Amino acid sequence: MLNTFLLTLLFVPLPSLESDIVSLQKALDNKVQYEMSKEQAIAKLRSNKDPMQLYKAYNSYCYDSAYHYAQECVMLSDRSDDRNQRADSRLKMAYTYLSGGLFQEAESVLNGIDLQGVNTYIRMGYYSLRGQLLYDVARYQQTPYPPQMRKYYEQALQLVSPSDTIGYWSTLAQIARADGQREKTIYCFERALRAGRGIVRSEAISFSSLAQEYLEQGDSAQALHYWIQAAIRDLEYTVKEVTAMQQAAHLLFAQGRYDIAARAIRSAYDDAQLFHARHRQVEVGEILPLIDQQQLQQMQKQNRKERILYICLVAILLVGTGTLLVLLRKLHSHNLLLVEAQEQNQLANIALEQSNHLKETYLATMLSAEAEHTKAVERYVRYVARCAREKNWNDVQAVPSYVSKMWHRAAFYRRFDTMFLHLYPRFVDEVNGLLSEPLEARRGALPSELRVFAMMRLGITDNEQMANVLSCSLSTVHTYKARVYSRLKCSKEAFLRETCG
Repeated sequence: MLNTFLLTLLFVPLPSLESDIVSLQKALDNKVQYEMSKEQAIAKLRSNKDPMQLYKAYNSYCYDSAYHYAQECVMLSDRSDDRNQRADSRLKMAYTYLSGGLFQEAESVLNGIDLQGVNTYIRMGYYSLRGQLLYDVARYQQTPYPPQMRKYYEQALQLVSPSDTIGYWSTLAQIARADGQREKTIYCFERALRAGRGIVRSEAISFSSLAQEYLEQGDSAQALHYWIQAAIRDLEYTVKEVTAMQQAAHLLFAQGRYDIAARAIRSAYDDAQLFHARHRQVEVGEILPLIDQQQLQQMQKQNRKERILYICLVAILLVGTGTLLVLLRKLHSHNLLLVEAQEQNQLANIALEQSNHLKETYLATMLSAEAEHTKAVERYVRYVARCAREKNWNDVQAVPSYVSKMWHRAAFYRRFDTMFLHLYPRFVDEVNGLLSEPLEARRGALPSELRVFAMMRLGITDNEQMANVLSCSLSTVHTYKARVYSRLKCSKEAFLRETCG
C-alpha cells in the first residue's frame, strides 16, 4: 500500500514555481487584512476576559500575550482541584515556551506536570509535546533525533482516538521520522494532509512537515512548494512563528528569485519581531543580510545597466544631433544654392524680359522706318504720276524733300543711335575713358566717329560693309577710325579689346 501510494505521488504533477510565487504574493498582499481580522476577533474576546480563549487567540501570534494568558490559566487552575485543568494549563505554558525558543523552560514545565488522574486527551498532548520538544531541540542544535523522541510519540500513538485521523497520521509520521524512514514519513504526512483538508492550521503543519522531509532528502523543488504553501496558510491563520516563510525565502534566494525572497524574509522578520521569538529572530537575521546584499547587488547591476543604457542613448542622441546638424548644414547650403539659382533665374528672367522688350522696340522701330520709307515712295510715285498727267516735266526733275537722301540718312542715324545706346548705354563713356580728348556727343546720339566702332561692337568689321550701312564712302570710314586712334591713351589692340570685344 505504501509503495503504491508513493508511486502515485511520482505521477502527480508538481505545481509550477511561478504559480506558487503568485499565490504567495497574493497572500502577502492580503497580510494586513488577515491581521486586522485577527485583531478584531481578539478585541471581541477581551470583553469576555476568558484567559483560555485569549491564550488560544494569541498562541503562535504574539509570544508575550500568549505567555501572559498562559500564566493566568495556570493561576486559575491552581485555585481549582481539577487535575485536568492544572495539567492542561501547564501544557499551554510549556508550548508557549517551546514556541518562543525557551527549550529548557519548556522542559522544566513539562517535568512538573502530574499525569496521575488526567484524561487520555491531555496525556496524549503531553507525550506529543515531549516529542515535539526533542524534535525542535535536535533541529535547532543540528543533532540526530534522540531515541527518547520515538518513545514519546509511541506513547502518544497508543492514546490517539481512532477517529482522530489527523492526530494518528501525524504521530505515526513522527515515529517514522525518528526511525529515519523518509518514504513512510512522507506517506503519513500526506495522509494527515488529506485528512486535514480545509483546516488551515492543520494544513500548515502538514505542509511544513512535508517540506522539511523533502528538504532533508535534497528535493529542493518539492520542499519550496510545500514551504510556500505552509507560509500561505500561516499568513491566512496569522501565525507568527515564521519558520515556513523563512525557509521559503531561503530557497527562493537560492534559486535567484531575489525580489520575492526579500519580500518574504522581511515579512518573516516583522513577524518574528512581533512574536518575540528570539531563536526565530536569530534564524531570520542570518539570511536577511544575505538577501539585502544580493538585492543591493541586483540594484547596482540594474543601475549599471541603466547607466550604460543612458550613455548609449546619449551617444545615439549626440550622433543623431550631429547627423541632424550636418543635414541641416547641407540643407542650408542647398537652400543657399537654391536661393542663388532663384536669384539667377530672376535675373535671367529680367534680362529675358529686357531682351524681349528691346526686340519689341527694335521691331517697332524697324517697322516704323519701313512704313515711313514706304509712304515716301508711295507719295513720290503719286507725285510723278500727277506731273505726268499734267505734262509738267520740270516738276518731275525737282525731287521732293521727303525722298531726299540726306533726310533718310539722318533718320537712320537717329534710329541706329537710339537702339545701340539701349543695348550699350555706357559705350560713349567707355570709349571717352580711353581717349586723351573725349568726343562730344549729344544726348541720345552717337558721335559720327563712334558709329564705326558701334558697328564693330555689333560684329560688323568689314569696312566696305560698314560704309554701305552708314551710307558713306570707304574713305570716310577710314577717316573716322583715324580720328579716334589719334586720341588713344592706350594701344590700338587694348582699345579694340575693351570697346569692341
